[in-house]
Amino acid sequence: MRNLEKSEKVALSMIVMIGLSSFLFALNGRLQAQKEGILYQLIDNLSYEIGYSGLIHHFKNAVLRPNEPEYLARANTAGQNALDILDKIEQAAIDLGVLEGTTGLENTRAMIARYTANIDVVSDAHAQGKSVQEVDDLVRVDDLPATEEISRFRQEVFSSLAAKRLNLNLAEAALCIMIAAFFVMYIIWTDNQRANLLKEKLRLTRQNIELKSFADEAAHELRTPIAQVVTASDLILEDAPDASGQDYQIVGMINGIAKDMLSQVNNLLEYSRNTEKKVAKQKFRMRDLVLGVAADLSGTRNKQHSIIVKDMPDVPANADLFKRVWSNLIQNSIKYTNQGAPAEVTIYGEASGSDTRYFIEDRGIGIDPSRADDIFGYKVRLHEGDNDYDGYGIGLALVRSIINRHGGKIYLDKSYQTGARFCIVMPST
Repeated sequence: MRNLEKSEKVALSMIVMIGLSSFLFALNGRLQAQKEGILYQLIDNLSYEIGYSGLIHHFKNAVLRPNEPEYLARANTAGQNALDILDKIEQAAIDLGVLEGTTGLENTRAMIARYTANIDVVSDAHAQGKSVQEVDDLVRVDDLPATEEISRFRQEVFSSLAAKRLNLNLAEAALCIMIAAFFVMYIIWTDNQRANLLKEKLRLTRQNIELKSFADEAAHELRTPIAQVVTASDLILEDAPDASGQDYQIVGMINGIAKDMLSQVNNLLEYSRNTEKKVAKQKFRMRDLVLGVAADLSGTRNKQHSIIVKDMPDVPANADLFKRVWSNLIQNSIKYTNQGAPAEVTIYGEASGSDTRYFIEDRGIGIDPSRADDIFGYKVRLHEGDNDYDGYGIGLALVRSIINRHGGKIYLDKSYQTGARFCIVMPST
């Protein structure tokens, strides 16, 4: 599966954000609808509990039928139920945020209180032998204000909830528009950035081509006269009659400087060629190649050294280029050893999933972990001015260039404390 471009990731993120926002709004809307349904059901239950099937019905039957006291008990129960429902209605309206937008149900609560208070009055009046008309005149309650109030309350709740739903839908639409607008602005910005980066990349590419061409041409132009100086000074030194004279020493100094310059020019040309030369890969015995390089470096720098080569998996690579890699790394391990101490170098490898890792470690002077990235720069020397560790600062830059062109990478293991350890990560196939 291909990697997504940054703009595609942003688009996907926008879709996810809009989808998640819509889901949350829908979930909230569903919960809101459930609460609304409960509130409407409670209002219907209240109408039933105090209407002509509940409190009022049982109360009037209790007035009309003094010999049937069960109506008084039913009226009392209906009154208590109506008060409980009224409390639930007000709490549900508060939860939905619509109670303040209504005139309330105070008349209904007062009516229920009057009916429940008159239950004992009805019972006492019947016990005193009063007529039905007398009892009715004594406990008559006007139901109309409460009935109108409940109807009005229901309509007010409906209007408030409709307004809240509209605001919620507008908020959802506004959020989606904001996300989409952000995405559009981001795309415009990234397109501009991409165009600017492309222009800068093209400019730097042209500049690098020009610089490389100049460096190659300059190196080639310098190589011939420097080589001629080396050859001429070699001949003079060979034919000089007095090896201790001042002229001989001056020519010897010129010869040394010329050879140093020639070495730097050759290194520059090699680095330049190896940064662009196409890599031809094939599998070979990596351990055998390393053993061969180690044998060629026997006696390097007149230092005693021990090179241990353990198991090393094979990978497709260019053998000639990897000879250069291992030659540079092994020479560095031998070079950067404490004066007077033998160099100890260990090389090994291991397969790790789709990658193969090679390690080269020594017990030398080590490398400051803070310079772990610097050491791979061109012409970077960590021991500048130290005559014990000569060099031009090109070796590790060349090594990294070769490994990068193989699709691999190299880094310094900062956790290694007893010297320096480099890790090369290569594709196994």
